[in-house]
Amino acid sequence: MYWGENVPHYTSPDTKTRVTMWCGTLYGISALPTTKDSWAFDPLNDVNIWHITLSSTAKFTLPPSAPGSNRSLYFIEGPVIIIDDQKLANKSVVEFANAWAGETVLENPSPDTAVEVLILQGKPIGEPVVSHGPFVMNTREEIVQAFSDYRRIQFGGWPWAEDAFSEMIELQNEIDAP
Repeated sequence: MYWGENVPHYTSPDTKTRVTMWCGTLYGISALPTTKDSWAFDPLNDVNIWHITLSSTAKFTLPPSAPGSNRSLYFIEGPVIIIDDQKLANKSVVEFANAWAGETVLENPSPDTAVEVLILQGKPIGEPVVSHGPFVMNTREEIVQAFSDYRRIQFGGWPWAEDAFSEMIELQNEIDAP
């Protein structure tokens, strides 16, 4: 569980770029640790998940990834972004070949609008991949089980008898009350 106030952020020296660190490390700032059985736990797997907001006219340089890593950039908000001198429209996806070979420069040319990108990066796991709809698993049987689980609890439903989350919110409200 990630609580907003605990999620690490990197802010560029010129304060025009802010990076939310969901996983990995960027310029000496590390995300919260993952569980030991996660692929992301081993730093050699170079797993990074960063949400980057570039304010108007910001320019930001991403470091190279580790050799053998894949890096994808999803341009999710704003009118246009420039990536290594290439102009891209909103809702674009860029798959970086040889991202480890050099830095990647992101630039927001807009004088009055911020842009947002999502970076997903890491070395391939080397496992079979089966996908159907929103589910991605290793086997068809696991996909069938995922659909069954979804029908049972709606992935977000609360199948337990007590509602600990609501109780926690009520307790916090009592603490915060004047």
